[in-house]
Amino acid sequence: MRKLLYILIATFAGVFLLASQVYAKSDTQNVVTLTQDEVVDHDYFAAGDIVEISGTVNGDVYVAGGQVYVDGTINGGLLAAGGMITINGKVSQDIRVAGGQLNLAGEVGRNATLAGGNIDVGPNALIAGNLVIGGGNVTISAPIAGDIKLGAGNVTIANSVGGNVEAGVGQMRLTSAATIGGDLTYYSEEDASISPGASISGMVDKKTTPVKAPEFSEKDVQKVFDGIGIFAKLTSAFSTLIIGLLLVYLLPNYTKKVVETISSRPIAATFLGFAALVLTPVAIIILFVTLVGIPLAMIGLFVYLTFLYVARIFVMFWVGEKIFELAKKKARYGWVFVVGLIVYYLVTMLPIVGGLIVFVSTSVGWGAMLIRCRAASLKAREKAII
Repeated sequence: MRKLLYILIATFAGVFLLASQVYAKSDTQNVVTLTQDEVVDHDYFAAGDIVEISGTVNGDVYVAGGQVYVDGTINGGLLAAGGMITINGKVSQDIRVAGGQLNLAGEVGRNATLAGGNIDVGPNALIAGNLVIGGGNVTISAPIAGDIKLGAGNVTIANSVGGNVEAGVGQMRLTSAATIGGDLTYYSEEDASISPGASISGMVDKKTTPVKAPEFSEKDVQKVFDGIGIFAKLTSAFSTLIIGLLLVYLLPNYTKKVVETISSRPIAATFLGFAALVLTPVAIIILFVTLVGIPLAMIGLFVYLTFLYVARIFVMFWVGEKIFELAKKKARYGWVFVVGLIVYYLVTMLPIVGGLIVFVSTSVGWGAMLIRCRAASLKAREKAII
């Protein structure tokens, strides 16, 4: 688990290091500056290759850039992201900072959350609350009034910590200037290097991570796949329910006509739908190969996938109608669909047979849709609608 944490930290830091390189390669730089004599009486937002905050902001500050410098006064919180970030000023509330290289030498009135490749909390910094860090190489030389929670490859603590320290690290070092007012709990495969001059008021608890990977039986793997299958079924059923109800609301007449076609012309609908199901992908591939027909192929692929998903919904309507006819009951068409959907999904969960039912229902539904589309088109032409 801790190794995974190190990998995530390294990946996160790498992204910001890459971002800083991208900014460095830019021919022209966009510089955003809040000068020393400027005062902003609201929240402040800034983004650029270089962002400098030297003035006073009576609100929260949100900044992003290749290089970010904060040496002014922020009477609020700070949220910053960038390649290299330096904070020398005063922030009265929380700071949340992420970047490739972080240098904190200012004053933080509450809590600090830092994430990056290399993080240096210098001796001139002061954090009045808790400190949370995720980084590659971390040095903490400033006094921390509260707790420290961190995950890092290498960490050095060289000042006072008022509360507890909890860390997941590769290597940890406490210098002679380090004092911890609470417990030191760390997860590592190596013992922490604690200088004889360091002071720890509480307990020192080293926890090792398990080396052996957990073993999974064939039954365990099957349970996982069964769970994934059930989740996929439930998700598909919910989305199908929404689409079916939309068809009832937006296209009630067309929906009923398609269902009537399934009852009156099932064989024609099945063969026509099967032909469309098999031949349409062939036509799409041919269009892709010609290069010139790629736009048409993309449109055809979208229509194909849409029909592939929607076609079986009309079979669910048909199943619901038959159930209510056998029960000699009448109901609104929405409830007819809900009943048909439930029965359909229960039947298609049967092994082997379920897959065949899905294939046949898709074919017959697709064919019935095409038949009704053609009939609607001919009727619209007769009335000069199209």
